[in-house]
Order: sequence, then structure tokens, then C-alpha cells
Amino acid sequence: MVPLQAGFVLVFLLFGLAITALWVWVSYWVYNDATDRGMDSATLWAVVTFVGGVIGLLIYILVREDPSTSQAVQP
Repeated sequence: MVPLQAGFVLVFLLFGLAITALWVWVSYWVYNDATDRGMDSATLWAVVTFVGGVIGLLIYILVREDPSTSQAVQP
């Protein structure tokens, strides 16, 4: 392999890892946000966001429940 090609492979590998880490973090945020809002399907939304990318995140933001209308946790 030509050294220049090896550099491109490394750049693409690091870019892919950075994008994956970003979507893991976004999915974690979606899970926490859905849990805080009292949604029963927090895990499902995290998976939809991870798999669907930007489209999944936009769908979640559009359909998530307003915290003032979600069920309050009774002590």
C-alpha cells in the first residue's frame, strides 16, 4: 500500500469512529430526555435515533411529549 493511501484510510477510519461516537452520545441524550419526560419508549427512541441518524432525531424532536403534559411521578 502506498503511504499516501494509508493516510487516507486512517483519516476515514478516525472520521467514522468520530461519527459513531457522536451518534452514541446523541442516542444517550435522547434516552435521557425521553426518560425525563416520562415516555415509556425511551429505549426505542434511542435505537431509532442511532439507526435513523438525523432523520430519527428530527422525528423524535417532533413527536416527543411536552414535559408539562407528561405524567408526573408520584412519590
